[in-house]
Amino acid sequence: RNRPGGTPPAVDAPALHAQGDAQPLAERTWVETQADSRELRLGSVGQFTLGAGSRLEVRRLSAEETRFYLERGPHRLDSNAPPHQLVLQGPA
Repeated sequence: RNRPGGTPPAVDAPALHAQGDAQPLAERTWVETQADSRELRLGSVGQFTLGAGSRLEVRRLSAEETRFYLERGPHRLDSNAPPHQLVLQGPA
């Protein structure tokens, strides 16, 4: 489930699409999964798989840096981006 709202990404940012959604996700958008996993695709940079019971916030989308916050849940990230370009944070 996606929560509406958020800040549109910068013009040069790769588009982030959630499986089954036609519109790209915006910054400050939360993506939550219930019983099923969900795929997110970040342009040609990478793919995120959120497992069941996950909650992820899209914090920043730009060509220089894309930043996510994983509040909870299992995940898998496959990326060809340099480490500093794609950042995943979680609770301390």
